[in-house]
Amino acid sequence: MRLLIVDGGNKNEDKLTHWKRKEMDLLVTSVPGMENLLRRRDIPAFCRVEDVNDPGFQSIKTETKRTAQATALILNTFEDLEGPILDQIRTHSQSLLHRPLTLPFESIKLKAKGIESSHHSSSFWKEDNTCIAWLDSQPPKSVIYILVGDRPDSVIGDGNEIPVEIEEGTRLRGLMVEWVPQELVLGHESVGAFFTHSGWNSTLEGIVIGVPMLCWPYEGSSYMNLNRLIEFLKSTVL
Repeated sequence: MRLLIVDGGNKNEDKLTHWKRKEMDLLVTSVPGMENLLRRRDIPAFCRVEDVNDPGFQSIKTETKRTAQATALILNTFEDLEGPILDQIRTHSQSLLHRPLTLPFESIKLKAKGIESSHHSSSFWKEDNTCIAWLDSQPPKSVIYILVGDRPDSVIGDGNEIPVEIEEGTRLRGLMVEWVPQELVLGHESVGAFFTHSGWNSTLEGIVIGVPMLCWPYEGSSYMNLNRLIEFLKSTVL
């Protein structure tokens, strides 16, 4: 297998111990639409606070309540994935807009092959398109695309530089870049699997493009995203 690795950087938190607690597997039954699905471990760390007066928690609470005052909500999701949850949101919002399940997949495949299409990237990061030429040189389904997102402790080191031994080892059997046109990478014929931190955009793109996913949730909403992925696909690899 070949490797395509994308690195990113963010503040660290206690992610290595909380998941081991048995109480983290208890169901949270007070969230309408997710009564039999949501576990304590799936809730983002900023919602698991000891003091409800925590400034971060209060900020999230305030902004969430304000969404009900909006004329309309535009959500990056689709009905088959989050139907019961969207039904609950509709009880608080006058108008709810979301994307259909069918993303412009054909245009993604065409652009991956160098054919012009109407597809445009929505990434705010500068994308390194040189990886597409490298993928073109690999056999079909031979590459594992590894995305670590903004995880600073994904590799040993101070978080500011990639260790030399990892760079050299990767160069022998893969390619490491800062950021890629992800939809094109996932739709490329040489990519056989997607190792993901379970960010929401990555989760949606992996589902729609249909690439097998190996999931390693880390922080924020990634645990809840994995929960939705397992429920939607009924199977996944952790």
